[in-house]
Amino acid sequence: MSTAITLVRLRWALTLAALRKSVWQTVAYVLSAIFAAGTIIGTGILAWFVGMLPPSTMDSDGYPFNILGPGGIVNMVAVLVGATITVFIGLIQLMMLGEGSTMSRANSHSTVLQIAICNSACCFLAYPGSPPSQV
Repeated sequence: MSTAITLVRLRWALTLAALRKSVWQTVAYVLSAIFAAGTIIGTGILAWFVGMLPPSTMDSDGYPFNILGPGGIVNMVAVLVGATITVFIGLIQLMMLGEGSTMSRANSHSTVLQIAICNSACCFLAYPGSPPSQV
């Protein structure tokens, strides 16, 4: 337990040091806190109003149209929007992962060439009877 507490204290010390060092990081931190609070409040308000919706309604042809429940439109929209946001955030984090490291623009051509050579060798080893260009 003390290790976890030490890591949390270290993380907060690093965060506060970065906030003192850069004004733009402080502005971004405040904006993200406002957006996070707005997201939580907005989710609560949206959940309140979705709870007041009827479970189903009739469309113009007289067929039932599910709003809530497993096949309802609210469930489908929530899943699709949540999955899209999750994938988008994951891609943004992957793009930011190598920022300022050895995967910089100056080294990108040699890295791509090394990956292509490695993939060709792996394909050749996987299919020893055929050259990599035919796979």
